[in-house]
Amino acid sequence: MENVVAIKIIKSCEASSVTQIHLYKIKGNIMKPIFLNTIKTSIVAVAILAVSAFNPALAGDGGSSGGVHYPSNVIGVFVGATDSGKTDFTVGVEYERRVSEMFGFGGVIEHTPDAHNGDGVSVALVELFVHPVGRWRVIGGVGAEKLHGDSGYTKTIFRTGIAYDFIVGDFEIAPTFNVDHVDGKQLTVFGVSFLRHF
Repeated sequence: MENVVAIKIIKSCEASSVTQIHLYKIKGNIMKPIFLNTIKTSIVAVAILAVSAFNPALAGDGGSSGGVHYPSNVIGVFVGATDSGKTDFTVGVEYERRVSEMFGFGGVIEHTPDAHNGDGVSVALVELFVHPVGRWRVIGGVGAEKLHGDSGYTKTIFRTGIAYDFIVGDFEIAPTFNVDHVDGKQLTVFGVSFLRHF
């Protein structure tokens, strides 16, 4: 019998919005948990979380939980660096549509003008945001990396990351750390996002 992946979704109780998602590999009559230690498995988990984000029972137009308000829409500017063996300045814009206390989706466009000997690299990703507790954000995304210049190309990029949102008046300042996987290579993207919610 071939390996089969099973998904078990557990909701703590009706009054709670906490949902646990467990992945299992089934071979014959043996069921083993899958740990998210590979890119392929992480992509599957992100896809499952994306589908669960559209569960009508979880959807909302912003609200609050435990004294933490979550806005419906967040837009921001990212300023930081990309390290691919050489560290280059990176700037970008990002957007998140918060659909529940725990989930949001959106995207980011970043540009690193001095990457690849000055040819420059642009990145565009669709992202899933998971807000597990407080103001923490866990990020997963997929998109395209475009190398500019004469030897330009476009390749698929996968991103995982984490950020923490500090509130400053009507704005948020979010130190962010991402790991990108492109064509078998790993890059780190780190910096600060300046966010405004509406």
